[in-house]
Amino acid sequence: MSAKQPAIRVTSWRMVIPQLVIMAVLIVVVAVVFKPQPPVLAFTIGAAVYLLYSYGSRWLLLKPHKRGVKLTFNGEYAAAIAHHEASLRFFERYPWIDRFRAVILMTPSAFSFTEMALMNIAYCYGQLGDIQAAKAFYQQTLNQFPDNEVAAAALNLIRSAEEGAVN
Repeated sequence: MSAKQPAIRVTSWRMVIPQLVIMAVLIVVVAVVFKPQPPVLAFTIGAAVYLLYSYGSRWLLLKPHKRGVKLTFNGEYAAAIAHHEASLRFFERYPWIDRFRAVILMTPSAFSFTEMALMNIAYCYGQLGDIQAAKAFYQQTLNQFPDNEVAAAALNLIRSAEEGAVN
């Protein structure tokens, strides 16, 4: 049985604000347009519409990402790479979805999905023992996202391990 896989989730609190604004607008629109009785029903309906959109957009647009993450957690790294690569291709083709993910996907992730795909591919290659491919993808992550501390730490760890193996 494989060890529990790590998950790094970093929330960008500034990306939470548009989500709260959208939910508030939905609640106000329901309250003003439909005037439900009792008024608390506006909150329930507005929040339900928000949740339906949130889960629906993620279900529709994040299938390869979610499948890749599931396979990674299950230790099926070779299969996961193909799904992470599909996710990477999708977000490279539609970068505006990734850029506006807080509104389109209702996700407040500090990491973009492009960034996550690159790191997930690197992680999977590392778990498969292909250290050169892992290094290449971590480096690609840093080339595109220079402030990514996870990729920088992973590269430092790999380099330290390589230097330790040489000595």
